[in-house]
Amino acid sequence: MSTMSTPTGVAMMSGLVYTPGGRGGFDWAASSLPVPVVKKGSKKVLVKVLAVGLNAADVRLTQMPYVARFAAKGVVGMDFVGKVMNAPVGSTFKDGDVVFGTSSSMLADYALCDDGSDPKAPVMVLPALVSVEQAAGLSMAGTTALKGLRLACTKGSPEEQGLAGKRVLVLGASGGVGVFGVQIAKLMGASFVAGVCSGANGEMVRGLGCDEVWDYKAPGFEFPTEEDALFDVILDTASSMFPGDVDYYPRAIKSLKPGSGQYVAVGSGLWSDIFKMVASFMLPRWLSPQKKQFLAFVSSENRPDLDTLAAWVASGRLVVPVGSVMPFAEEPCKEALAVVESRRTKGKLVIRMQD
Repeated sequence: MSTMSTPTGVAMMSGLVYTPGGRGGFDWAASSLPVPVVKKGSKKVLVKVLAVGLNAADVRLTQMPYVARFAAKGVVGMDFVGKVMNAPVGSTFKDGDVVFGTSSSMLADYALCDDGSDPKAPVMVLPALVSVEQAAGLSMAGTTALKGLRLACTKGSPEEQGLAGKRVLVLGASGGVGVFGVQIAKLMGASFVAGVCSGANGEMVRGLGCDEVWDYKAPGFEFPTEEDALFDVILDTASSMFPGDVDYYPRAIKSLKPGSGQYVAVGSGLWSDIFKMVASFMLPRWLSPQKKQFLAFVSSENRPDLDTLAAWVASGRLVVPVGSVMPFAEEPCKEALAVVESRRTKGKLVIRMQD
């Protein structure tokens, strides 16, 4: 996509925006969005967007009434790869640098992101051995899986031994977060990793390191309850309170080791759990209102975690399973988001712009 200028000289661009009024859905803005401008002192930099990785959060905004109204007319997309344009004084990035990470309003020709001056901001230069498509699919889902499994690690142990000898079950193992959860559990030393997903995605999940894959659609499927088959950690990346989604907790909790096991959930099927999750995010662990052995958490992207993930990808120890790469145009963008909304993704979906 290319930009155009209005009679007043304002540069315009294309992008996908949330439907106005908080009604849900997405609208294509063809050369009708102003190219964002870096404000002095904002610690932002303009990037030519090269690729955007889609996440469940991109569509969930349309299903939360008050949030949807706030997001109305806003540009979709958070995970990105972009080329720095006209880097301002004070930025640690320079013109032409290809950077990746998480920001907002990214599914457009141009966008703003952190300028690199904050060492914790979730943006960094793309490593040479990581592709644009890999980086686009890495940030939010990868850091979510990493944080979730860290919460279940043995305290005081080195990160790559945090799950040493433990049995880990990943629910939603073929989805955006699940594909990283399976691999990171192994990188942290788990002795056995099982994954739950549809049978159609089983081969891919096995290829990521799962010792066993269970098809939740199989007739008579039940979570194991035998003592020697119980799990030290259950990472639930699938449950949510949104319409059409499943709440695995009442069934899966039976497979958790009593007393010592940890159920870590990216979301929950109950609003009460969501409230407790938000409260726990603001309180120390010992004041957490969440159920014993259950922890729902809020992910937050940051550069140190991106460094860790990117190093694993560059070394070949972590795979970013990109399921589909689609062009930056109205119908492909909407089609990709419909797949994300269906919760039937296979790996990561990436929108690729023209260089």
